Amino acid sequence: DPELAERKLTIFIKNVRLNQVLELLQKTKDLDFQRVGAADNFIVRKSTLPTREFPPLTQQDLADPLLNRLVTVRVKNAPLTTFLEVLSEQARINFIITGGLENIRITAFLERVTIVDVLQFLKARGCSASRVTGTDLFIVRRTAGAPDGLSDAEGKFDDKKYEEAVK
Repeated sequence: DPELAERKLTIFIKNVRLNQVLELLQKTKDLDFQRVGAADNFIVRKSTLPTREFPPLTQQDLADPLLNRLVTVRVKNAPLTTFLEVLSEQARINFIITGGLENIRITAFLERVTIVDVLQFLKARGCSASRVTGTDLFIVRRTAGAPDGLSDAEGKFDDKKYEEAVK
């Protein structure tokens, strides 16, 4: 696939297993991998399936100490990246956001809430998150079916541009 061959990716990661890298690429770039033989050779294909929804948190996830860390986040009309930076600093977890989230703005005053609560908050804002197995890395992408204009409208309401928000 010529389009796939031209895709560029920069990743700086250390001490991760191959299956974690493959999971990361599958979740962020919608790629599928097929092992060829017994070695670590793979055929890489662009996924032909529609973007899959991330699975909901499991009971094991809910009991994980990492996801039960308490954070306080106070931002007003901040880019999603700023919101995640604050969260990352406090909880010592990492995020990768996929395309299409650049315009999402967040207003949140969250006091002593868990990471699970924050992930639910993001879901209500049209973002879905999934943890790369065995790491402190979360992939954040637009929830399938989330309206693209929602975050723009929220920002315009915050800026008191009511006429523009309802267009």
